[in-house]
Amino acid sequence: MLSGCGKNLDFVDINDTTIQDTTTELQTTTSLVETTLDTTTSTSNVVTSATQNPNEIVLSESSSATTTEATTTTNILSNYGNDEHLISLATSLYNIACEMAWNYYNGSPYSLDYNTYIEDDYGGVYFLINDDRIKSLDDVHNDWYEIFSFEENPKDFNGHFIEKNDGVYVNDGTRGADVYYKDTELTEITSILGDGEEVTFKAVSHYVSPDDNSPMEDKVNDFSIVVEDGSYHVKKFTLPY
Repeated sequence: MLSGCGKNLDFVDINDTTIQDTTTELQTTTSLVETTLDTTTSTSNVVTSATQNPNEIVLSESSSATTTEATTTTNILSNYGNDEHLISLATSLYNIACEMAWNYYNGSPYSLDYNTYIEDDYGGVYFLINDDRIKSLDDVHNDWYEIFSFEENPKDFNGHFIEKNDGVYVNDGTRGADVYYKDTELTEITSILGDGEEVTFKAVSHYVSPDDNSPMEDKVNDFSIVVEDGSYHVKKFTLPY
């Protein structure tokens, strides 16, 4: 187990409820969207369901997918009103993105069949994903896009996944985490594009010496979220460890 993004990270199974269980604050902050919409536009066609993906904004079954409703969904970010609330929502997504990126690029988000493996030309060992849903890299991408933007194509995750006729293999455990990493804070909103189609934050990552816990130089990156298909997704992101 490693400490990352201000949380303890462990194995994340995309089939399990782990992601939803780790986003209690995301459910709470998402509910604030409705409160904001109450004072800015009618909420008759927009509801937030706690039983769905907690970062998803769901149009009610009785509503039709009109241009007006699509615009309302897109404008939720700009209607959020309070920067503190928006940063809280983005922080929850940032923490999930850290967990997912670590597993997809360094570990495995799926259970594996350690008795079935292949080797690459450099001696790297890849184990078969033991999940009936995962038959191709497209299936892996579908899980990835639950949180990350469709605009960012991870392809084979820097060679971490290999697709074969009998399924998809993953190299479980590519590298260790940065032992100097402490946590990351989203300190401010740096830009809002259009009516809130994309919001960018300043992500400040803190590092300390493992010897005496003394502060080291911070690293600053952009972190952005976008609204796609009625859900919040992560676009610009840099794994801090």
